[in-house]
Amino acid sequence: MNPPGRLPRSEIGIPAAIFLGICLVEMLLVLRLNEGRFLYTLDDPYIHLAVAENLTRGHYGVNADEFSAPSSSIAWPFLLVPFARATVGEYVPLIVNLFVSLLAIGLFARVIRFSLDPVGNRRVAESAPWLVLLLVLAGNLTGMAFTGMEHSLQLLLATAVVWGLMRESRSGTVLPWLPVVLVAGPLVRFELLALCGPALVYLMARGHGRTAAVTGGVLLAFLGAFALYLSSMELGLVPSSVIAKSHPVATGGRLRSLAGNVSVGLADRQGGMLAVAGAALLFRAVGRSGNRALAAWGTAAVALHFLVGRFGWYHRYENYIWVTVLLTLVHVERHRIVRLVEGSPRLAGVGALAVIALAASFPYVHALYTLPVGSNNIYEQQYQMHRFATRYWRAPVAVNDLGWVSFRNDEHVLDLWGLGSRPALEARLAGGDWSWVAERTRAKNAKLAMIYAPWFGDVPESWSEIGTLRLGRKLVTVAQPKVTFFALDEAARARAEPLAREFRTTLPTGVEFEMAGGPP
Repeated sequence: MNPPGRLPRSEIGIPAAIFLGICLVEMLLVLRLNEGRFLYTLDDPYIHLAVAENLTRGHYGVNADEFSAPSSSIAWPFLLVPFARATVGEYVPLIVNLFVSLLAIGLFARVIRFSLDPVGNRRVAESAPWLVLLLVLAGNLTGMAFTGMEHSLQLLLATAVVWGLMRESRSGTVLPWLPVVLVAGPLVRFELLALCGPALVYLMARGHGRTAAVTGGVLLAFLGAFALYLSSMELGLVPSSVIAKSHPVATGGRLRSLAGNVSVGLADRQGGMLAVAGAALLFRAVGRSGNRALAAWGTAAVALHFLVGRFGWYHRYENYIWVTVLLTLVHVERHRIVRLVEGSPRLAGVGALAVIALAASFPYVHALYTLPVGSNNIYEQQYQMHRFATRYWRAPVAVNDLGWVSFRNDEHVLDLWGLGSRPALEARLAGGDWSWVAERTRAKNAKLAMIYAPWFGDVPESWSEIGTLRLGRKLVTVAQPKVTFFALDEAARARAEPLAREFRTTLPTGVEFEMAGGPP
């Protein structure tokens, strides 16, 4: 029997080694496709990196001359600040994500050990490392690490909440670090309010009212202080990115909007899987099991995610709640799982669980196949736009997909979609035509636009097309395969055309820049 609190090395070592091995293979494939350069699978992490750059100058936003709140996380850009100006700064999110993923694997192992109690049970002990590995795959740990976003840390904190509540459910004691996690979670990612809010209610119901009240008060103080900070800069009470990506938040939580969000979630494949898993927890919550409170907490978290959360966008929005539900089901259904493992030939029970879990999590497993091309999409499109903006144009530009173009770029980048520009966001959400685009570009002296033309319909008449940048490989993680370059007046056109012709000769193999009207 292992000493209390200690886990056999295999229970963490085997899944951790396989996880790192998968990451290494993905990295080598990414470098091969991107001509030796590493890029994340999304453009969004470069928004956080741009904000972190400006934070080192005492300014909040992606542009040095304008306050903005494009970050989907309060804490994440601040965590990147110490490295923002360093040459290796852009790789820090990956390093952090790999590290916190290993910590999450360690917590997975502890949940398995705590729930299934394999000590002294040889068959369950043999299965434990593979159950942990199953959680690694079903939780998309590799895919999230390569996004460069805060979702890996979000998943670690969600796992810590589950672990802390499980420990409390058995001992009746709140571990000292649990209140810290409940405060830190929503600061890393707002969606964690779906876990932390019900967790505070859970603690109250379990007789820890003072702990819950103090923790909730501290959390509200942090969130309130940040909201007041944004308001003082005339940016509203929540970040522009949250408003742009969450219809319930944008509409102030109207009932129709909430119902629509639930409907959209249920129509999503993983949303359907989560609904089934949530129903299983609900069944336990209303039953006679000894885990009713824990199951009720998990059910409430699922319901809140359906009301205000999202699914998809390269399999990252729902991972925290999906892993939370899987871990909670492992605990509340532990007797059935142990019987399945004990009553089956060696590892056959684990195999049966693997088929079920991986089928339910198929998009995350498939993402391991598409990951290198996803990174290559960013290299072929967003990074090339950055190159044109910083090495050729060297003046303000307008875009609708903020990220690489704003990172390590001291010129103003006008975000027409609104994540980096509150006036643009408000104008876009107000509906109507796009006449405001011409007004905003004039106000920021942007003479060149690089946009997804289908998103805008009829552009202003004064704009003239320079050419179109086309992906060389299939579309995986960018929104459109083509970006159209527009000069906003005749002087800009005269300057942009020769620059574009020179730029097109430097593009990676397979990427094309088709000049308007064809080659000269």
